[in-house]
Amino acid sequence: MKALLGIIPLRAGSVQVCGRDLDSLSRRERARFIASVPQRPAIPEACTVQDLVLLGRYAHLGLFGLYTKKDRDVVDRVLCATGTESFRNRRLDSLSGGEVQRVLLAMALAQESEILVLDELGAGLDTRSSVTLFSLVRKFCAEGRAALCVMHDYNMAKVFATRLLGIANGKKIFDDASDLAFTEENLSALYSLPMRICEIKGTDKTLACPRCLLA
Repeated sequence: MKALLGIIPLRAGSVQVCGRDLDSLSRRERARFIASVPQRPAIPEACTVQDLVLLGRYAHLGLFGLYTKKDRDVVDRVLCATGTESFRNRRLDSLSGGEVQRVLLAMALAQESEILVLDELGAGLDTRSSVTLFSLVRKFCAEGRAALCVMHDYNMAKVFATRLLGIANGKKIFDDASDLAFTEENLSALYSLPMRICEIKGTDKTLACPRCLLA
């Protein structure tokens, strides 16, 4: 993920985004292709919600670096979409953890990039808040764009992802469509713990849990 975002240099090979070599893109050009929501961002706590989300328009600023009506319209739209419009004028240090994550997602959406890179989106939040965030990401992907998310909640990944890549100790355990990858064998290998896939009564959905919890 850090290599994809250009945070660390590549040891070998190359990264291409939308057919363009990452190293050939300026910082601003890269932001037009990739937006990210880090797990522990350094954010100015005295900043207001609206001002932070406006920073997501940096890649689209004109010659004089001034925000246009389009920039503000985009910000209004993503604030409404993420349910953060009602506290747009509040300082970040007055928000809850879930509210901050929604604001960070709004800032990423304001970039209007082709790809979202998300590090543990929803971590530490209650289930309802996490579902709200991932539902927004799914709408983003429904517009023909893509999202890459690092996460540990395997059931949430199964519900929202179309493809699952399992990595443990730096090695790939599986990489396939979510329905094919979500198996007891794969999950047991990934977590070094016997796992069981259970059907949800009355539906065609499945969930996973450690076998020891079912004993």
